[in-house]
Amino acid sequence: MSFSVAGQPADLTGGKARGIKAFLAHADLFLALVTEIPAAVLIVVETCLLCAGVVARYVFDRPISWSDEMASIMFLWLAMLGATIALRLDLPRGTSDRHHPHRFFPMVVDRVPIT
Repeated sequence: MSFSVAGQPADLTGGKARGIKAFLAHADLFLALVTEIPAAVLIVVETCLLCAGVVARYVFDRPISWSDEMASIMFLWLAMLGATIALRLDLPRGTSDRHHPHRFFPMVVDRVPIT
């Protein structure tokens, strides 16, 4: 329960709750834009870079020396952005099933005893 400064229970049913919900909706949209767009761009750039490296190595017999390192760095960034996206999408959205809110690992979650 939330309390106001005077020690009385705070009223979170009025405009304050709508303001908090609106702020959280905007924060969720911001997080989606900041993570999903760069992740999509990274996937396209990494795929093009790897294909160019393969063509340069096996067709022209002149490998691009930095392509593998750049692809590794891009993959690490993609893993971090993907973890953020997965965490954002794995939240239970108004479901009443509190025992299994995870969608990605149901086999593992089903085997863990509920305390």
